[in-house]
Amino acid sequence: MAFLRNAERQSETDDQRKEIQRALRDMLERSPVELKRLRYADYGGQPNVWSVTQLLQHYFVPSPLATLDEERFFQDFSSPEAREVIKQQLDAVTTALKEETKSAN
Repeated sequence: MAFLRNAERQSETDDQRKEIQRALRDMLERSPVELKRLRYADYGGQPNVWSVTQLLQHYFVPSPLATLDEERFFQDFSSPEAREVIKQQLDAVTTALKEETKSAN
């Protein structure tokens, strides 16, 4: 899961961060077959537009720059190494959401 390792998340709203959070959780909890079928909201919040790989490509900038090979993604995302990277990104977006909630109050 080289694409997400050290990737910079780029999101502007809590709704976008929540959708990223949902996708990352799905990556940890769902099978490849299920994950391929799921769709996520786009930048504007239009539901059921993006696949999980499209969401990742729109909200994450990999470092170093790399492309996301969809076929390989579905083979690799459940490996222990990939799961650790996914958990790190999930923790980061969850923390960002909590900080936004605190600053809004």
